[in-house]
Amino acid sequence: MFVNSSTSVLLPTARAIVFNPSIYSARLEVRMVFDSGSQRTYITRAIQDYLCFPVVEQRTFMLKTFGSTLKTPKTLDVVSLHISTNNGDIRILAIVVPFICDKLCNQYLDRAQNGFPHLRNLNFADYNGEQIDLMIDMLIGSDEYWNFVTGEVVRGESGPTGLNTIL
Repeated sequence: MFVNSSTSVLLPTARAIVFNPSIYSARLEVRMVFDSGSQRTYITRAIQDYLCFPVVEQRTFMLKTFGSTLKTPKTLDVVSLHISTNNGDIRILAIVVPFICDKLCNQYLDRAQNGFPHLRNLNFADYNGEQIDLMIDMLIGSDEYWNFVTGEVVRGESGPTGLNTIL
């Protein structure tokens, strides 16, 4: 992924509480990116290690990343986790990976919300405060995407498009 300041695109991100229901104190706010072009949902090993999600299975996946013609077999953990939403808690499965992507840069959510009239009254599921770079802990792929996205879209004459989620 490459984004520079002149071609900045706001990516669909959100923050949510993920948790392990069998360990009451194992709760953490994470930042996720919604990627309908990814077949599966992923979470970082660091979050898995911190929250001790139960491993449902180990499965060998044929990973093929952007621009590659090679498929690499990897045996990875699949974990069960819960996410708090506006509609209650939902359980999802995620593949544990060491790393999802570099920190996102030029994601000026507050500027977008204040700068585009069609976004002003929306409740954003993410915020960046003073952070310049945003760390991604989780990727929601097509396997779980529609469990979060409502289908409601907010568009203006120009600028970012708002996508409603249950977060």
